[in-house]
Amino acid sequence: MSKQDDHKGQQARRHQSKPGSPRTVGFELPFMTMSMNQILANPVEGETPSAHLKQIGLMTVIGCLTRDNPVITITRLTEITGLTRSAVAEMIGPLVERGLLVEEMGKNAMGRGMARQFLASLHADARAHHG
Repeated sequence: MSKQDDHKGQQARRHQSKPGSPRTVGFELPFMTMSMNQILANPVEGETPSAHLKQIGLMTVIGCLTRDNPVITITRLTEITGLTRSAVAEMIGPLVERGLLVEEMGKNAMGRGMARQFLASLHADARAHHG
């Protein structure tokens, strides 16, 4: 076994749950399943298979981010993904059109102006029922 293989095995073991430890699985799996089904079953006119994969990838990132803070901004997504603002905005449009994300206006990071913010539709529904 090479040193590289041994290192990969050690990393995998470190990331596994310990027996008996609670796994924190919230809405991520159902959210991702629903998102992928919506993207693949309801194509927006002119979309390519490549666009579908990009949107599924972005929804995966969004699903992970919403554990800490349900409000998603284009700036936050560009910082995490390394994509340009225009690339992220291009992928978000069809996700809003499908109803997977809900767009709102909120205070920007500086607290002075307004910025586009997005919520996963599940979070938006929960806010509407509790708000």
